[in-house]
Amino acid sequence: MKNYIHTTVCALLFTGIGAMAQEVTTEDFVLRSRVYQDSIVLRWVPKDVTAWKNLNENGAIVTRTELATNTEKIVSNTILPYDLATWKTKTDTTNIFVATAAQCLLGKKSVTPNIAQQHFSNRLLAAKEQNNTLAFAAFSADFSTEAANGLAFRYVDRNIESGKSYKYVISVRSARSNTSYTRPSKIWKPVPVMGVQAKLGNNEVVLSWPKQPNNSHFSGYYVERATNNRNFERISKSIIKATKQTTDNPSQLFSDTAVEVGTNYQYRVVGITAFADAGLYSETVSATPQDKTPPPLVTDISVEATSETSFEIRWKLPEHLPTDVEGFRVLRSDNNDGPYQLISEGILPKTTTSFTDEQPQTGSSSFYIVIAEDKNGNFSETAPVMGVLPDDTPPQQPKGLTGAIDSLGIVSLAWDFGNEEDLRGYRVFRSDAKDQEFQQLTKSPVPGNFYADTLRLKTLKKNVYYKVAAFDNNYNPSAYSEVLMLKRPDFVAPVSPNIKELTFVNDSVNIIWKSSVSKDILEYQVWRKQAGSDWKNIGIVVAPKTTFSDGTVSANHSYSYKVLGIDGDGNLSEPSQILRIRTVPSKLYNPPVLTGQFYKEDKTFRLQWEIAEHTSLKKIVLLRNSGDGFLPYATFDASKTAFSDTQFFKNGRGYDYKIKTIDASGVSSAFSNIVKVQFK
Repeated sequence: MKNYIHTTVCALLFTGIGAMAQEVTTEDFVLRSRVYQDSIVLRWVPKDVTAWKNLNENGAIVTRTELATNTEKIVSNTILPYDLATWKTKTDTTNIFVATAAQCLLGKKSVTPNIAQQHFSNRLLAAKEQNNTLAFAAFSADFSTEAANGLAFRYVDRNIESGKSYKYVISVRSARSNTSYTRPSKIWKPVPVMGVQAKLGNNEVVLSWPKQPNNSHFSGYYVERATNNRNFERISKSIIKATKQTTDNPSQLFSDTAVEVGTNYQYRVVGITAFADAGLYSETVSATPQDKTPPPLVTDISVEATSETSFEIRWKLPEHLPTDVEGFRVLRSDNNDGPYQLISEGILPKTTTSFTDEQPQTGSSSFYIVIAEDKNGNFSETAPVMGVLPDDTPPQQPKGLTGAIDSLGIVSLAWDFGNEEDLRGYRVFRSDAKDQEFQQLTKSPVPGNFYADTLRLKTLKKNVYYKVAAFDNNYNPSAYSEVLMLKRPDFVAPVSPNIKELTFVNDSVNIIWKSSVSKDILEYQVWRKQAGSDWKNIGIVVAPKTTFSDGTVSANHSYSYKVLGIDGDGNLSEPSQILRIRTVPSKLYNPPVLTGQFYKEDKTFRLQWEIAEHTSLKKIVLLRNSGDGFLPYATFDASKTAFSDTQFFKNGRGYDYKIKTIDASGVSSAFSNIVKVQFK
């Protein structure tokens, strides 16, 4: 027997209409076809290694049938994979995809059949190797026509006529048979990659573009870059494989780290299809990388009186000082909160570790900060340190720092209060990482031993870090306390509500639901959908109310409803179950009157009816119940007044009948009385 894959393609060449066939999965192959202006290209790939082996050993034959005349014709010789010599003569073996395809087809296997038979684990290794080899072969064929031809995964039919429809059959010797069809649409036209964006990172440019709809057109992408809006060069040396879309990862990403600060770069992206066709270039986006990383702070800053009229400010350099650090500046103020004035002339060399102030403030304390500055204008400044004579003894290091974070992101911190008589207060510092720079939260020292902070909970940072320093009346800082790590609380969405009832009363749909069990529920969203349209938010209900009336519906239509809960933090629940209702008009026509009689002689049940006054009667619907409930049985036009039923079988319960009328606008009457027939 033979295994067949069918694809029907309509080639209307000169009118510009053709097809890109939908992907069809059979038991053995995945097949695609594409119509070009002068040809039809078929592309296929084995679904598993067994099908691949059959293809490699027996080859494929393409048969074409003209659908209008049902004329069948073999249009190809047996299509076999290339041998080594043919790969060398017909392909560019320096191309990575060609080389990969040839290696997959002809390369030596690490697990030979003899080794595979020795142990079950060896057979598993062999199967894994074969599946991986097929995957790499299929991948290479997507991006190189030479690779696809060499693997016998491709055929081009150029002998086609405009306006004719064809059915192609690709047959491979096998013990199984499958058939699939495709329908033509339009001649393939290249499309651009949509939605490309460029964002600046830390000394990098990150490009992104949405996976959908782009991945429905392309199997992979290349990124090109220029600095003059011309002379674009490809910077993604290997293909960027199109990956599956997920909620957490809806975009394809590419990071360009080979950038120079201050240089404007232009980027564009081109997609490659499974037929190795290049799409159109995306719109060009640009970005200019900026170095926004401040230099590290100097540490262990101190102020020491070297005479009655001078202070020496000392500090330690960071262990790893970046090469772009320009140097340091020293500023002074008579107040801890500033303003600070520059007292060092120009910028101090980056090897400097001290500075002498020959003219400090007289009669008051002097406050100093040291600023580290890099070549790109980024800077970081130390916390103020104070110089005063004769008191230069700092408070003790704060102890016992503890804290907690509640569900709203409120942080409560506390620590042991110091016993120094000249203690002014404490400064609190925070960071998202223990080894990063801490941010000062307090503008001035807080007098107590507690502090409240507020955190943003919607963040990828799981932990937050705090430390405290004590200051005396002369603003001498203590050593920092031990660093306190706190874990941010989880951000939990509320439990879904549950719809209890939908009713249509007084031209409105009334929805009643069971409230969410979440205690922090704030309000509910009511959503509605009609067939062929999207969901629409039609109302907001403030908790604890759990009812809503939709007065915007039309009679004799079907509507679907769902309800979602929102808590005080804006977390949205999963939707409730979806319920559907049809808005039957509140005013119905009077029901018809139905009579019937069974005639035993000719085994016929004859029904007759009388119709009440009806403004625009269009049809009459007869329903019959044979034991499984009433089901539509027959439909008559308005002039019909009787019906003879001969299509029944003798049973224990007999049959029930009822009718209703429907007018031209679709409004129904009430059902008639029920007429029963029983066999005795």
